[in-house]
Amino acid sequence: MTNFFFYGIFKQYGVADHLLQDCTYVGSATAPGFVILDHNGPAAMVPGSTWPSINNVAKGDVVAVPDEHFADILRRLDRVESNGKNYIRVKIEVIMDGGEQVEAYTYLWIEHYQEKEVLEDGNWSYPFKTGADI
Repeated sequence: MTNFFFYGIFKQYGVADHLLQDCTYVGSATAPGFVILDHNGPAAMVPGSTWPSINNVAKGDVVAVPDEHFADILRRLDRVESNGKNYIRVKIEVIMDGGEQVEAYTYLWIEHYQEKEVLEDGNWSYPFKTGADI
């Protein structure tokens, strides 16, 4: 099993979580040292250390991808996340709500952004399932 940390549309009950149907929801977690942006577009996570006055923690979900489905799911995720264009896949350390530290892949935003776009509570909560799927 390989862990992924999702903070946007792939979070549990997000509009794209159906693409993870062969995966196991592990639980909620935080990614210390990262922030979530609200820039009137898709969710975006970036390193947050440049803004010491902001709570540098991103909130999301950890999902375990079974080895037998890893290649297929990785292709789906890389396509949806435009890996290498808008986002880049990296491995980070996250802390599960129970305190356990785990490694997980995630996608970081690589486009331009401004400090005013940072969500101070670290939680991107829209959109959730509304009948529209990716």
